[in-house]
Amino acid sequence: MVGTNNTGQYKGRQTPQETAEGIREIASRVHRLHPATEIILLHIFPRGKTAEDPLRIQNEMINRELDKTNMPRVHVVNINSAFLDKDGTFLPGITGDLVHLTEKEISAFRRKNLPSLGGRTAAGNQKIHEVSPLPPSARPTANSASSAQKRPANHGCHSRT
Repeated sequence: MVGTNNTGQYKGRQTPQETAEGIREIASRVHRLHPATEIILLHIFPRGKTAEDPLRIQNEMINRELDKTNMPRVHVVNINSAFLDKDGTFLPGITGDLVHLTEKEISAFRRKNLPSLGGRTAAGNQKIHEVSPLPPSARPTANSASSAQKRPANHGCHSRT
């Protein structure tokens, strides 16, 4: 997941435009390393208890910016409705902290959705593989020239250690 930590709960809040620009930069760097890669760019998942939660609203603004992405081999996909009731609250068992999906839900999502992609990319001729994190040499740094690069050390990426 990338982008949700840029919304301001930590030091270094970015505008939706800056966050979307940073996410697109990550996709560009992946393409520089692997030019033929098809990228499925998921909308940032919902967070907070209701649709009125300020951080959820911020994520939705970022998602609207992501929808403007026009890059070859980058496919912006919104699956967020799969996690929510009609009133905008999370379905039971989806999340324990209103941010992270439970392990059970991640496994169920993979079983349900990856087979429906037929194990293939949008180009139809290459297998989909799980992506490991970018190597350090490909990650944005605090010294990068772009304003979108001036972000907290985690660059909007969330990792569990």
